[in-house]
Amino acid sequence: HPLPPSPPPPPPPPRRRGEKSLHEGEPTPLQRAAGGEGEAAALIRRAAAPWSPASHSLFPAAARARAALLVRSLYEIHDGQLDRPNGIAARDFVTCVLRFAITRETE
Repeated sequence: HPLPPSPPPPPPPPRRRGEKSLHEGEPTPLQRAAGGEGEAAALIRRAAAPWSPASHSLFPAAARARAALLVRSLYEIHDGQLDRPNGIAARDFVTCVLRFAITRETE
């Protein structure tokens, strides 16, 4: 039997005030942080890295909303469609696959 249609995704949360690109300007914030030391430079380098659960809060609102939707969907499929759910496989998917699906440019 076919699966019921999925509800439409929720609207993305509003952009955070002052949210900027790490790749705009000359030199870019990422270029300035590349050789820098201290907390601010480390934060910029972490924010420029691929998405992960640990860096989720550093991504733009639309990317965070997409990540949350994909993770919830994965767990719904995982729990509802598999005879023997495997939590390790779901966690591996989140950490190994979503890093390529969630980008700063996600809309």
